[in-house]
Amino acid sequence: MPNNKINFKDKALPVALIVLLVVLTIWLLSDLFPLLVNIVQHIKDENVVIAEIEGYGPKGAFILLAMQILQVVTSFFPAAAIQILAGLTFGSLYGTVICLIGYIIGNGMVFVLIRQVRKNFFLRISPSKKNKTKTGWELSFIQKAHDLTMLSFLLALIPGIPNGILPYLFSKTDIPLSKYILSISLAGIPTIFLICFAGERIANGDIMTAVGITGALLLIAGVVFLLNRRITAYLKKKQIKSGDK
Repeated sequence: MPNNKINFKDKALPVALIVLLVVLTIWLLSDLFPLLVNIVQHIKDENVVIAEIEGYGPKGAFILLAMQILQVVTSFFPAAAIQILAGLTFGSLYGTVICLIGYIIGNGMVFVLIRQVRKNFFLRISPSKKNKTKTGWELSFIQKAHDLTMLSFLLALIPGIPNGILPYLFSKTDIPLSKYILSISLAGIPTIFLICFAGERIANGDIMTAVGITGALLLIAGVVFLLNRRITAYLKKKQIKSGDK
């Protein structure tokens, strides 16, 4: 009997997290859907978009925060679109803070959920070939990596790697949550800030700078994607060799 009680308590957390995540996702989607429709309809008129967000008052910041969380958890929205919108509405500094907090919360939720499910339900969750094809990245070597903190930092820093897949993969390693969150947060700041800055430039009428920043990031992401096999092979070689020494 005592063992059953312990097992029930252990499994209560992941079940609660799953329920919370499902409820939060449904609530966010239903609450944000009208806003998203309006934004899409007026996507070429930034003044209408800004007015729409600002019309929510302080709640506008929480809406963008929720959108960023949802983006990490579900990959439902393009991250860049949310961050540009944050820069348009709140400027590069506050926009970066809002998006970074959402990025951290989203990563933390996925990381804790997957780790708790694996730990308490003894499920072996492994990336399928289908997932590999979708992302274009072969990152299974993470399981054997020597320096997980540095590796998580590097992978989060590289544009073009789907950020939603990282908490899923690293939750199955021995890296502590605190180190994972710290590393991906530091790595995410430059890109998030640049995209928010591009949004701020659009709001100020400086379209050329915004296009230049966005174009440069897209170019880097494209090159990284084309060289993804070489990049992963190099990281794998470094990580596994370091661990063998």
